[in-house]
Amino acid sequence: MTTKKPIPLEWENPNKAKIETGHKAFDKFCNCLGTGNIYSDGQTGACIRPSTETECNGRTWKPGELRDFDLKPFRTSHKMPGWVEARILKDTEAEPANLSAIFHCKGDKTIVHGYILTKNASGNHKLLWKTTTGPTGKSQAVIDWVAKRIST
Repeated sequence: MTTKKPIPLEWENPNKAKIETGHKAFDKFCNCLGTGNIYSDGQTGACIRPSTETECNGRTWKPGELRDFDLKPFRTSHKMPGWVEARILKDTEAEPANLSAIFHCKGDKTIVHGYILTKNASGNHKLLWKTTTGPTGKSQAVIDWVAKRIST
């Protein structure tokens, strides 16, 4: 049985991946894509712990507090819509998942194209779902292109 792998990124130089979604502003802004915890130009990604996980760094937390901590950058920096958050809360109730916000900045504005939720499965990141929140139809092409590179 062949294991499906994400499409690997090509690199323009050591500091910039070749991003070719067809959205010129995003392609120019985004410098790297990855899985797990990542903070790059174009992607914020983090493991979202389940609400049942209460132990961290030798301390016990209330149910849901660690998950709330994991979601904070998506709520603040990316102004995650309530309907997206509701879906993430449902899908991480019992098991962890990896959430990515895909975005670019224009001046002082952050344009979020959408979100991708994956689950770590045998070293691969299985796509659970992807959704667009961007202001134009180009966001779908961005999310589709990125999802093929960070998930299976």
